[in-house]
Amino acid sequence: MKSLYKSIAGKGSNKKINQILEELMECPYIPKQDKNIIEYTLKVAENGMYPDHSYYNELVMDYNLAAKYKNISEIKHNVESRKEFYYVETLRGDIIKIFNTAKNVDQLTTDIQNILGKQENNNGVLDNFQMHTYSNTLDEPKTSGIKSGVEDIDKLTYGFQPGTVFSICAFTGEGKSTWITSLIYKNIKEGKKGVLFNLEMTPEHTWILLQTRFIYEEKGMDINTQDLLFKKLDKERTKDVLESEIEFKTLMKNNLMIVDESILSLKILLDYRKIQNLMRDIECKLGGLDFVIWDHVHQLELMFPERGNQIIKSINSAVKTYVTKQGTRPVVGLAVQTNREGRKRAAKRNGEYDLLAIGDLNEVERASSYVCFMFTTDDSKLMQETKISMVKHRLGSTLPVPVITTFNPAVSVVGAVVETIESDDLFDDFTEIDEFEDIF
Repeated sequence: MKSLYKSIAGKGSNKKINQILEELMECPYIPKQDKNIIEYTLKVAENGMYPDHSYYNELVMDYNLAAKYKNISEIKHNVESRKEFYYVETLRGDIIKIFNTAKNVDQLTTDIQNILGKQENNNGVLDNFQMHTYSNTLDEPKTSGIKSGVEDIDKLTYGFQPGTVFSICAFTGEGKSTWITSLIYKNIKEGKKGVLFNLEMTPEHTWILLQTRFIYEEKGMDINTQDLLFKKLDKERTKDVLESEIEFKTLMKNNLMIVDESILSLKILLDYRKIQNLMRDIECKLGGLDFVIWDHVHQLELMFPERGNQIIKSINSAVKTYVTKQGTRPVVGLAVQTNREGRKRAAKRNGEYDLLAIGDLNEVERASSYVCFMFTTDDSKLMQETKISMVKHRLGSTLPVPVITTFNPAVSVVGAVVETIESDDLFDDFTEIDEFEDIF
């Protein structure tokens, strides 16, 4: 709490800060000292100002060492974390008392079950169910969506939005991994951080795909992936590629992790809380987490027969309830193989897919806020084109017909190489006034 106190000390009273403090006061596990400090803070705030630093410095240990919060979003997020801390500390204390007083194993087990049941019924979990309106959205940390790289889709979505699931679907060999790799590269360049769970290709191959894109876009060298994979470069080009590697590694370092299925047991995949624990570990290593991509999710059904749809449910539950340390939510992407019958229907309709084409994993369609399809024939590959459609968009309009998009699998490019979304003012920071501006 010391960072909160230091952030508001001596500042003008702020209605939103007062509301946060009042909600914290209602936490059943708040320690008496913090409760007394907050009560006094709110009482003083009625006169238009918060207590000055001398008041908090006298009561709060290591007060001067505390960092200040930058905005109200940070305060809200950290207060929620503090409530969880209070709950854990209370639970720990109760369990220690049980261990000290239990006379046998049966009593110990019964008392622990009772205390867990009591805490579960009284931990105020229903208090988290609150209305969310536009003013709440304005208070949230600034974050833009994950761009697809396809101009028509990005104009409709303003990027795939935080806390949602998007699916990229195509028949085998028609460009799912190319689009996923292209999307990852574009967003890493814009400062995003994420993880790719690669369920088919090896991480080594995916890194080479990304390096190929880097060489093509940043160095202007038209070198395809196979040139790197099979060491087909002459000495001069090998020298150029090796000299560019430091820059490539700097771009990717601490921004992207690529992992295979070796860390994904069925026990983890069927429990959304365990998936969240894995996401938290990845977030800690990267220092943030903006997107989580699952490539070739149809492999889940092959890895764990009859469990694919259950796993998709767990992944969806994990992302909907996961909040990063910055108070934001990641975007989840699924690369999905369409079924053969769906591909045949699309071929008869000039590339127009329907949602039944992913029926083999029908939970993908239910979980996804956005569903996009690629339709790529051998002739269109030669023309470096593909048809892309968006047939589901829970937050807005879909694409009425497929759009022809640049497609270069040799260097992992789908859509424009460099493209920005207009209407950035939609993501402008919201600044509270009320004499509280200097902590933002």
